[in-house]
Amino acid sequence: EKNGGMWSVSFCYSWRDTVIGDHTKIDNQVQIGHNVVIGKCCMLCGQVGIGGSCMLGDYILLGGKAGVADHISIVSKVRIAAMSGVTSNIM
Repeated sequence: EKNGGMWSVSFCYSWRDTVIGDHTKIDNQVQIGHNVVIGKCCMLCGQVGIGGSCMLGDYILLGGKAGVADHISIVSKVRIAAMSGVTSNIM
């Protein structure tokens, strides 16, 4: 079960598939870059942006308008507050 909101976008024009884990919820106007891997049971709230080649673990919550720069890794069970920006790995 993968629920995508209206106007959610995922790009997959590169060498690796963009993967969205089971039971992950994606709200409206979410942008997911190329080569992104998102774990299971994550929640991406409205207007989240994820740069290309990111790796997100399981049970991650990204609050509304949060952004993740490209080539970032985030371990499982992390919550990112609304309107936050992630510019380095969270290990």
